[in-house]
Amino acid sequence: MTTSVPTALGWPDDVSGLSTANWGTITASLPGVKQLPGLVSAGLSNATIYDTPQISPTVGNATVNATTITSRCGLIPNMTINELSTYTGDGLILEAATPPWADQIQVITVDGMTDNSSQATYPAPEVALIVSTLLEVDASIQQEASLRITWEYINSSGASTLYDIEAYFVQCSLSAATTQVVVDMQTNGLRNSVPTSLPSTQWEIYEWSVSNDSSWQSQLGNALTTYVESAYEFFGTGVPGTVSEPSTTDEYIMSLVGLNLSAQYSQWMSGAPPISTFVLSPDKLEVAVAQAVAQSIWTAGRIGTSNGGIETGNGTANAIQEITALRLNVNLLPLLFAAFASVIMLGLALHMTRAFDASHDSQAVIPSADVLQLLWLGHHSAPVREVLEAVEYPMDADLRRAGTRDVCFAKKICEEGIQLSVRNSPDSFAFSEAHSNNPQEYASDAPWMISTRTCCMLHGILVTIHVLLTNSYIFHWEHHVTLPFTPANDDLWSVVLSASLQAFYTIYTAVLLFLTQRFAISRTLARRIKLTSIHDVSGAWSGLGSALNSLWQQIDIPASWWMTSAVATYLACISVLHVVSSTLVQFQTFNTTMATSVPTALGWQDNSLANSSAWNVNWGAITASLPVVNQLPGLVSAGLSNATIYDTPQTISIAGNATVNATTITSHCGLLPNVTYSLNTSTASFPLSTSGDAVFMTANPPWPDQIHVLQNISTNGSLGLESGVYLMLSTLLSMDASIHEDVSVTMIWDGLTDPPVPYIVKVYFVQCSLSATTAQAVVDMRTNSLWNPMYIPQPPMQWEMYQWTSMPNNTWQAQLGQDLGTPVDSGYEFWAYAGPFSKPSIVDEHIMSLLGLNLTAQFLQYSNYSDTSHISTFVLGRNELEAAVAQAAAQLVWIAGRTGTPGGGLDFGNGMANTVQEIVALRLNVNPLPLLFATSASVIMLGLALHMTRASDASHGSHAVIPNTGALQLLWLGHHSASVHEALKDVEDPTTANLRRAGMIDVCFAKTISDEETWLSMRNFTDSLSGQVDRDQDDTAS
Repeated sequence: MTTSVPTALGWPDDVSGLSTANWGTITASLPGVKQLPGLVSAGLSNATIYDTPQISPTVGNATVNATTITSRCGLIPNMTINELSTYTGDGLILEAATPPWADQIQVITVDGMTDNSSQATYPAPEVALIVSTLLEVDASIQQEASLRITWEYINSSGASTLYDIEAYFVQCSLSAATTQVVVDMQTNGLRNSVPTSLPSTQWEIYEWSVSNDSSWQSQLGNALTTYVESAYEFFGTGVPGTVSEPSTTDEYIMSLVGLNLSAQYSQWMSGAPPISTFVLSPDKLEVAVAQAVAQSIWTAGRIGTSNGGIETGNGTANAIQEITALRLNVNLLPLLFAAFASVIMLGLALHMTRAFDASHDSQAVIPSADVLQLLWLGHHSAPVREVLEAVEYPMDADLRRAGTRDVCFAKKICEEGIQLSVRNSPDSFAFSEAHSNNPQEYASDAPWMISTRTCCMLHGILVTIHVLLTNSYIFHWEHHVTLPFTPANDDLWSVVLSASLQAFYTIYTAVLLFLTQRFAISRTLARRIKLTSIHDVSGAWSGLGSALNSLWQQIDIPASWWMTSAVATYLACISVLHVVSSTLVQFQTFNTTMATSVPTALGWQDNSLANSSAWNVNWGAITASLPVVNQLPGLVSAGLSNATIYDTPQTISIAGNATVNATTITSHCGLLPNVTYSLNTSTASFPLSTSGDAVFMTANPPWPDQIHVLQNISTNGSLGLESGVYLMLSTLLSMDASIHEDVSVTMIWDGLTDPPVPYIVKVYFVQCSLSATTAQAVVDMRTNSLWNPMYIPQPPMQWEMYQWTSMPNNTWQAQLGQDLGTPVDSGYEFWAYAGPFSKPSIVDEHIMSLLGLNLTAQFLQYSNYSDTSHISTFVLGRNELEAAVAQAAAQLVWIAGRTGTPGGGLDFGNGMANTVQEIVALRLNVNPLPLLFATSASVIMLGLALHMTRASDASHGSHAVIPNTGALQLLWLGHHSASVHEALKDVEDPTTANLRRAGMIDVCFAKTISDEETWLSMRNFTDSLSGQVDRDQDDTAS
């Protein structure tokens, strides 16, 4: 179905908004976000950013715009070292935050132009880098393209060694091309790859071009230069620096080309010298730069302007939605049987009807083998009289034996030369005394009664079957019959069951029809009834079509309305059973459960957080990911729910639930009293005891309504430092007035106006202890989400002083407290007119966002020199801070576990969990509508059978002289019956209408059995055939 759907644009409509984004937070998150396996990056594929449909997951595809970023990189020649981390050459002044260690890539800043430069504007300063890997450079440009940087390396024994690192300066231009692509609306992933231009294969000198500094290329180039430390420091001595501190952007670009900064740091820690071994080709760097730029734009667009990102806007896209519909389907196996049967039927029909026989000019004397026609023929045909003359008892065996003679009832001479002779002389019908010794079937009434009771019993069984099916439908007994489900099983067993039901009903109703027809006709013959009625009823039993034809004939000569209607109804009920039989019981799919065990990825392990492996974790990249990870709507945070970390089943979207361990982190926060703060040293201390023991913390003064996690916690006494998180708050707190002076610290900020206006900011120091409670929880295995959230007790909002106790500092609480204090800048700086400045970290920004404080909005307010920005207005409750600290700690542990040791995280290991798996199986199911029709039909058939066979009639001592209305029986009866002679002797043209009119006389072909003799009474109750039609109702004798 073709339709239009709303989309979220991937590439911003207005690129000018790029300059307002908080690129520090965004670029800081790049390494950590890349490692998260649960991140569904809808809208991003390598270096392609595309629009995403904003609808619930729907099967189908949408055609959207996709913007692919490409990069062209070249070498900057003739660079020289001007001063520490500043390089000049080719009219450029480049500034690196730190010099590179071996096999590193660092994004550097284009700081300006040299005085002797002839360039009017900056020459395309998109992305500039310094590379210390090996490059395959042509020898003719090797000297002008490279620069040696000397590092002095001192090993563990104190020996000094100088190492020259050959560095290259690279500039990469950016371009973007927009095309249309097809997106899968169910996964929001691309269905077709986006063609890109061929990358460079050989390093060459960069071809300079002039561009506008306000272009999106320049803004993104500047964004990548935003320096956020990666928490890796490579120390050494020499010129031009003593330490290499790659940024998080550097770490991310290095990971894209195949360089592992964490592994490099481990090598440096083990004493390995700075020797470059990695060969970097231009195509790898171009792809990495383009992908880093695309990832930055995508992240900025996903978190939005309220979280320091950008607004990309909305649009619409043409979509082809796949909808579920019904269609006819041909089942192969039934088709094969049906085709085979139809071919056989065609051959038999051609053979039996002689459709291609040339001798088709012969016609039978009688148009059909109905009752009246055969009676007429038995009276008028000399061959028939000759054949049946000697048969005294109309038993099937005797008649069939006598009838093994060739005859031809045609209006022309047959091949044997026997010509039909029409005679009007009636034959007498008499039995001699010598034949009173009857065969056994005439000697007793018991076989008759047994047969009729069998017929009714079989009808009763059919009704009982349907009653049992009704009870099964009510109580769902059939649901206990189950089979495993596979697509092949579903088709196979459905066809087998349908064919089996149809076969059963076909055979069973055939038996019922045979018995009911036999006894109903015999009963009809034994009653006083019109000869035409016998003709109509007997013809109606030939089939539903014949029954309807017999009903139609009642309009002309109404001889047996009720009996023919009963036969037609009975045959219609059989047809109903044939129709509904295949759908009475069907296999249906249903969900059932199965207990099993599945492997899990552990979400929590005390030992992993407390042992030495935690020191190798890249906590800088992990903490830098916190704000962005919390804002990304596409992040499936399996294993994390608020402050609860739980094990996750390692299965592929299996329906069901698993019982896993879930660890909930809680926090207890209190105010630290008697804190002394030094503005000159930016340190704070508070006493542990009266003997002079104290705790010291690094604390830059906060801007109003901010929360800072403190760093560099240490003691000067013998008492151990309690594990936990230390914070500095500049919000309003609700507390008892008696403790306000003990727990508050007054800080003075000078405004940015000239002359500056001082502002007083009340600051509070808080310590939050951490604890963890592990319990069992139920996880949905399809979504890996918790079914029941863990209960967390709510503490009071009132603030109190912290009750300090000594605890060991080698616990997981101490580790997380240090990790949350990892100094990763958020990119925001709040300066005073003269003196201190506030520089919140990314963790500070994240905790503030959890509480509802927006650091980006504060910075915009500060930048506008707003007087109200110096006033605290936010009231922070104790319970709110405890929940935020616990959630930040849980998210930190979760990200570390998800990234794993290869990504700079932790490996918590694996486990097992008991699960209740939901599986799809097949079961029998009774369909109520077909069952209703089948039950009604069987009850009607039972009633009609009882009526037509007269199974409960006490007057069952008389029977028809012929057991059925077969052709030989009727021919025999037409020869021996005087009543038939009398009725049909004047009919010369044996058409149906003539014979039915002549047969409107009451006859009774019954014999009464006594102990000594058997006699046949045939009387003619109506002698007039001249149009006087006895219109008495049928069944007057019933």
